[in-house]
Parts: sequence; structure tokens; C-alpha cells
Amino acid sequence: AELLREEPGVRPATLARHWLAAGETAQALDALDAAAPAALARAAYRQAADAWGVALERARDDDPRRTRWEQGLAEALLGLGETSRGQTHLLHALALRGYPASGPGPLALGAGLLGGLGRQLARRLPPIGRRSSRRRAGTSAWSRRTGSRTTLRACSTPGSAR
Repeated sequence: AELLREEPGVRPATLARHWLAAGETAQALDALDAAAPAALARAAYRQAADAWGVALERARDDDPRRTRWEQGLAEALLGLGETSRGQTHLLHALALRGYPASGPGPLALGAGLLGGLGRQLARRLPPIGRRSSRRRAGTSAWSRRTGSRTTLRACSTPGSAR
């Protein structure tokens, strides 16, 4: 593990495995602390969950990083679709921060998730039922600029057939 630490480009997860095998818990926790967020950033939720899970198993109860690890583990589990386990770790993270440990029931949690989804969709989708002031149905850019309601189809030029 000492030699690997000096090598450029060694991934923190690899280093953490070697520190754990060597029995160096403090160094392993530092490496896991770097490996898990990197895995989450790559959407490698299983790797992130595994790293944070090992860190939480090995860390002392008074480690100040536990709250962040619990929250990260919750996020990784939610990314994997393991909502009940994710909720458990999120509630534990909140308890470590001093918030009440009683969580919402399944109905309230589902309603909260659906409400958040609805807000995200409302922000991302175009308005429904309203026409944009820049583009009115049946008018061209020319007619919007000039105020003319005449379209190209309504115009006839000499020699054109209708």
C-alpha cells in the first residue's frame, strides 16, 4: 500500500483495498473517503455504496465523516433503486446531524417523491395550453413583423397557377 500511494494514477478504491488488507484502517478510511464520491460522480452507484458501507463498518462511532458517509450511502442506494435502505441511511444521517429520527411513512415519502418529480417536469417541459408570443399558429415571421395576416399561399403572382 505504501508503494501504491506513490504511484501516479492509482485509484483510491485500489489503494483502500490494499490498506484494508494491511490492517491500516485510518489510511483505508481516507482512501474510501476519496473513492466513494468519485464512484458516485461516475454513476457507479454499487461501487460508491460498497465503499461507503465499508467505511461505515470500519470507522469509529465518533468519526466526524460518518454523517457525510451515511448521506452518500443513501444517495448511492437510491441511485440503485434500493429506496427503503436508502431512506434508512438518510434518516440515520439526519439523526447524526441532530434532526429527529422519525421519518415519514411510505405514503408521505411517495407523495414527496411524486411532488419533486412534478416540479422537475414542470420546469423542463414547455408550457401547455399557451402559445408563445414569438410564434403564433398560422403566421410567418414576415407577417409577425409587418402585422400582415397575408400568407404566401394567399398571394398570387402573375402567371402562377392556383
